[in-house]
Amino acid sequence: MYQSYATITNIIIMGIGKQTGVSSRIFADSNLPYVNETSTSNIRNEFGVVDRDVFVYDQNGNFVETINTNNSFNQVAFETVINRLVE
Repeated sequence: MYQSYATITNIIIMGIGKQTGVSSRIFADSNLPYVNETSTSNIRNEFGVVDRDVFVYDQNGNFVETINTNNSFNQVAFETVINRLVE
């Protein structure tokens, strides 16, 4: 899927981890930005994040959709929202 959208330059993906610690596996072989929240900046609570939520915003910063990947990675769901945004 990454290869299919590699030429699109106006998509930004960023991970946000709990303040309790992050496994080094998240960073392995990845070029995606990843940040940890802190005790003074609890992003997950502010946005009502459920574990493994992916929040999608358009290029103007408007919220579009949340996709949760707890049960599985649904490639079709991601492709649908990305294709809708780049049309």
